[in-house]
Amino acid sequence: MPTSALEYFEPYKDVSLNPIQKSQNAFKASDLPEFPEAAPEECKHSVAQGLLLNNQAHEDYKDMQGAHINTEPGKLFQMASVKKAMDLAYKEDVGDPNSQAYRAGNDTVLQELEPMTREILFGENSELAKPNSRVATIIQRGMAPSFTFIMELLRQQHPELDTVVLGTNGYGGYMGTLQKLFEITEKYTHSTPEGNEFNFDSLSATVKGLQDPSKAVLLLQAAAYNYTGVNPTSEQKRQIVELIKETGIIPLIDSAYQGLTRGIDEDTELIRLLGETDVPFVVTDSYSKKTPLYVQRLSFAHFATGNPDQAKTLRDNAFALIRTNILSPHPSYRILHDLLKDPALRKQWLETDIPTARAILHDTKHRMAQVLGSGFEYVDPNNTQGMFNKFNISHDGVAALAERHNIFAVPAKDEDRLTPEGQPSQAARVNMGSIPIDCIPYIASSIRKIYEEFRSD
Repeated sequence: MPTSALEYFEPYKDVSLNPIQKSQNAFKASDLPEFPEAAPEECKHSVAQGLLLNNQAHEDYKDMQGAHINTEPGKLFQMASVKKAMDLAYKEDVGDPNSQAYRAGNDTVLQELEPMTREILFGENSELAKPNSRVATIIQRGMAPSFTFIMELLRQQHPELDTVVLGTNGYGGYMGTLQKLFEITEKYTHSTPEGNEFNFDSLSATVKGLQDPSKAVLLLQAAAYNYTGVNPTSEQKRQIVELIKETGIIPLIDSAYQGLTRGIDEDTELIRLLGETDVPFVVTDSYSKKTPLYVQRLSFAHFATGNPDQAKTLRDNAFALIRTNILSPHPSYRILHDLLKDPALRKQWLETDIPTARAILHDTKHRMAQVLGSGFEYVDPNNTQGMFNKFNISHDGVAALAERHNIFAVPAKDEDRLTPEGQPSQAARVNMGSIPIDCIPYIASSIRKIYEEFRSD
């Protein structure tokens, strides 16, 4: 018998939303105004999503024509170079009769862009950055689609890849994607028990304890480990490279915060060390934060192959996969092309815009650490790197932070700290880059009050 629509869709049940999505939904649903429309205690504040907001008005920050850019506190930081590149790209798009044609892999704009993105990632003088290098660069759309695409491409010839190794640094978005892609998930303890130090010994023991590391992928972050902010030292990065060479595990590096931690070159130290070896590795290279073109979800997958012929073959395979799965790349890459090709825009972006964004983040974190006071020194950018910080607050505390203080954070798991029952402790993930200076006293005091009442350790 024919099934009614009511019967056909009845089996679907409500699901739990992603914690970031849930927090943002609650923030949007609140009727309270956003800062600076009212005093901080009368506003709603989102510290959930990884967006960089102006912490104060930057009166001397101008666009490429010398006009003041709106840097209103509490609004997204808009880079002068990217604003101009967007204007150029949109005008080109409107003026091009073929702008809506299918974007194939041999699109000249895309072919020009790929080596330019490698220059930013590997360095302008790197052999890997040159056109026709041994690196195959393929445009992607954000972390989850990129991971899925990478593994589908790798498994065409390496179906044995069944295991992923990652740290307990707690970014839930990784697990939601990786558990769908791998049969086996192995975790190493990301931080040492003594404090905010990267636990290389645990990483090494976990990788060496695998039955066959060559059948596994090792997920690492280039910089600003989300959400703990605990990063390997330069010496530990060299140890990681030696571990990869020794075991044959395949490194997958997520580069999402290049330029926002220490600098464009410094934040890709691990990637560049790998580039000096002959090991195969893959980098997911996101421009969401460093341009910022957050809503565009513009990123690239860089595959370090053995020679230029292999890179070309892999790129051809990749675009065959793109055609099958998503038809063609999103045309937003034309914005990035105009940004990186124009010498003045590129110079403005590298020498002014990214340093300004990094200064906003560092300044906000430093001020938050000062106001939070004793016990919260780890918030300072000298102690943890990156946009986010972890607070040992229970999930009830996260809910109370929203209900009592209208501050919407993300309930998270802290797998570095286990309960007596062996379960991850509860924690709060807070985006430190979304707090205007005038809101710091209110938000910091609110977090401290909630921490004292709902402490999870």
